[in-house]
Amino acid sequence: YKGWFFVIGTAGFLVWLIRRYATELRRSEVAVRHAGEQLDHVLERIADGVVALNTDWVYTYVNSRAAEMFNRRPADLIGRHIWTEFPEGVGQPFQKAYALAMETQEPVHLDDYYAPWGRWFENRIYPGAKGITIFFTDITERKRTELDLQESERYNRMLFDSSPIGLALCRMDGSLIDVNEAYAKIIGRTVAETLKFSYWDMTPKKYAEQEQAQLRSLETAGRYGPYEKEYIHREGRLVPVRLHGLLIERGGEPCIWSSVEDITERRRQDALLLGQRDVLEMISRDASLGESLTALLRVVEAQSEEMLSSLLLLDEDGIHVRHLAAPRLPADYTRAIDGSAIGPRAGSCGTAAYRGEMVITEDIMTDPLWDEYRAIVEPHGLRACWSTPIMDSHRRVLGTFALYFRTPGRPTEFHQRIIDMVTHVASVAISKQRRDKALTESEARYRGLFESANVGKSITLPSGEISVNKAFAEMLGYSQDELKNKTWQELTPPEEIEEIQNSIAPLLNGEKKSARFEKRYMHKSGAEVWADVSVALQRTDDGAPSYFIATIVDIADRKKAEAALRRNEHLLRLFVEHSPAAIAMLDRDMRYIVASRRFLTDYELGDRNIIGRSHYEVFPEIPERWRDIHRRCLAGAVERAEEDPFPRADGRMDWIRWEIRPWYETEGEIGGVILFSEVITERKHAEKELARHRDHLEDLVQERTAELQDSQRALTNMVTDLNKKTAELEIANDRLKELDRLKSLFIASMSHELRTPLNSVVGFSSILLNEWVGPLNDEQKENLASVLRSGKHLLALINDVIDVSKIEAGVIEIMTAEFDLYDLIEEAVKGLRGEAQNKGLALFVEPVHQAMRTDRRRLLQCVLNLLSNAVKFTEKGEVRLSARRTPEKCGKRGVDCVEIIVQDTGIGITAEDLPKLFTSFTRLESPLKGRVLGTGLGLYLTKKITVEILQGEVDAAGAPGLGSRFALRIPVVREEE
Repeated sequence: YKGWFFVIGTAGFLVWLIRRYATELRRSEVAVRHAGEQLDHVLERIADGVVALNTDWVYTYVNSRAAEMFNRRPADLIGRHIWTEFPEGVGQPFQKAYALAMETQEPVHLDDYYAPWGRWFENRIYPGAKGITIFFTDITERKRTELDLQESERYNRMLFDSSPIGLALCRMDGSLIDVNEAYAKIIGRTVAETLKFSYWDMTPKKYAEQEQAQLRSLETAGRYGPYEKEYIHREGRLVPVRLHGLLIERGGEPCIWSSVEDITERRRQDALLLGQRDVLEMISRDASLGESLTALLRVVEAQSEEMLSSLLLLDEDGIHVRHLAAPRLPADYTRAIDGSAIGPRAGSCGTAAYRGEMVITEDIMTDPLWDEYRAIVEPHGLRACWSTPIMDSHRRVLGTFALYFRTPGRPTEFHQRIIDMVTHVASVAISKQRRDKALTESEARYRGLFESANVGKSITLPSGEISVNKAFAEMLGYSQDELKNKTWQELTPPEEIEEIQNSIAPLLNGEKKSARFEKRYMHKSGAEVWADVSVALQRTDDGAPSYFIATIVDIADRKKAEAALRRNEHLLRLFVEHSPAAIAMLDRDMRYIVASRRFLTDYELGDRNIIGRSHYEVFPEIPERWRDIHRRCLAGAVERAEEDPFPRADGRMDWIRWEIRPWYETEGEIGGVILFSEVITERKHAEKELARHRDHLEDLVQERTAELQDSQRALTNMVTDLNKKTAELEIANDRLKELDRLKSLFIASMSHELRTPLNSVVGFSSILLNEWVGPLNDEQKENLASVLRSGKHLLALINDVIDVSKIEAGVIEIMTAEFDLYDLIEEAVKGLRGEAQNKGLALFVEPVHQAMRTDRRRLLQCVLNLLSNAVKFTEKGEVRLSARRTPEKCGKRGVDCVEIIVQDTGIGITAEDLPKLFTSFTRLESPLKGRVLGTGLGLYLTKKITVEILQGEVDAAGAPGLGSRFALRIPVVREEE
């Protein structure tokens, strides 16, 4: 039994053991299943996508988040090959990372951009024996934030590096952490060089106390500045700067963030503005021009030891420059250039004035503009010169401003600001000085005119005080001194004062510029003096009323004439009304002014009042032909009829004899008509009685007719003879035209033959007179000078004859060219300025820059002819040559036109001589005719050239003793034939 028990016991234990193992196995499966469910539960709820791949790259697990990202269901992916489902992933970084983890059995972490989805993913790959598990998270937004942050950092760095303001970051001890290029540039170093220094290395010791105060502000307020100090430049000079900054934390360390601005230019600009203000104040106080502009140049030169400056004033002749101011230029140099002529190669200043534009000479030693002046400037060590013309508001050159340097170079922006400021202030100063001078001269001239006028003149203040000339004082019986303390009200009848105040009120209100009225003045004797007053109001610069200027004309005689006229009108009215003839006077509207009683009787008007009524209203039956007659008479005609039928409104026929003529106002204008008439109806009836004489009259008519026929035949014979003579005259005229043409050709040919030996005479006379072949005594010089003058005069005459002949023969050569009218005017003036100066004449020139396309030589010839005549026939005073572009058009095509005017104060021209001016070989009678050489061809040739070659026109005006004025109007572009 014991053995069986053992066997049975052992088997039972095994059964129990088996049963126990089975129970535990079931429990483990439940636990595993439970753990798997828990794991599924966790993986389904995490934010990451989770997938598992076996070693064959087949999905074995896909959680819901991953399926959502794939836009697929988990069941659609499990059991499928990843690279079949997502072939675009082959070769991508994440595919390579999967393979690496599978191969090395090491976890791999990867951030990767998946282009097909345009998203960033963080991949965590965990390998195992059966495959890999991948956790991936969408990190697109984080990546975008990181990229934005990186871009912002790059942008901020770019702003830092490219900022024109110096920026720096330093520690509290002053050592520099970072600076930009602008900061380094302030001290003349590179960024790398600057970072080797500390803040205190570049700060002068004199600012130590100020810097400590700024550090205290930084510690207490977290910021410092703004304040100004100086940095030490690499070259040792001090650079003014403006700083401000903040206390910031960098990596837990307190640091100073600073903004630093180089204020050198601002301080220079402030100094220039302050100097400019002081100079303008000097100008406003009427300091001398030289004193004011010297002060201005001292302000300029204080900006840099290297700069020297100069101001030259263009002379009134428009050709020479005069020294005005140059504080530091060598005196020898300024004396040498004083009075120099401007021109196309006259150094920097003379060329700038000539061109009207800035001239920059970088190196005087090599610039051809200085060829003629280099010897003057070289001893003084001047190498660069930049000159700018000073212009007035009308772009006319007043002078030049120049900056000189002892080393070659070109202007910087700073220099250009100085040039702009100086030329502006100098223009203001010079223009003001010239305006003041012109105003003083104008006031003197006006005072002379005011005092010497033969009519009354007065200047009246708004308060009423008057200043009068001698003529006005004598008009009222006073001396000028007696009227000094009087007002216009004291000289005016009290009843007129209010009326006069009302007349000048529109002037004070700005409604009118002038007023004219009649008023009475009180004579010193107590009598009243009638005057015609024209008054204008002058205002100050700010528009306030300054004074009235009045012209007072004594009209006592006119008032008497007006009274006489009124009396005569009354007498005329009486004469007409009581005249035994039928007379009526009507105005321009055919309204009755006065009618005689005989007129009223003849036309059966009785006692009707017809004054002021229309003639056509009184006689509505007047035929239209009579109305036409009235209109002609109102236009100036005189009409009459010995007998004229007048159908009356009641049907009867009257016959009248009449005459109508215009009457005139005192100004010469037609005021209306006077009608003289006579009713001759009875006479017409009487004429019927004469009918019995008709036969006798017819016999007489037949006799007269026969006589007329004989006269007519004689007249026909005379007409035939006249026609024959006319034909002969036409043949003779054609022959004369041919002879005239041959004459012109002959003159042209002979003139050429004469001109060759004359040129030799003139040339050799000049050589002898200049003593190039030996000295001459005074008598020889005088004789040779006479030969030279006569030769030149004869040569000019031959040239004129040739030109006239060519024009008349139609063989003149026209050479059209493009040029600037300004240059042509300057060339014309240059040739005659010396002659004008020798005669003591003032020669004023007002040229204009205008591009032209015409025959330049012929236009110059015309201008020279007119200008030469003006100089020759002007003994004293001035000659003025001006040019302008006119608003009117010229030529058939209506092209733009220029007008060139030559005006003088010479002997003038009488009205009778004006028509003779432009005829050939005509010289007008004048006191200078015997002393001034001439042939009478100049003006004739000028008109020929102007009209027939230049396609323009020329006219003249003048008066004896008042000078003359000649005007050429020339198209800007000549029309080709």
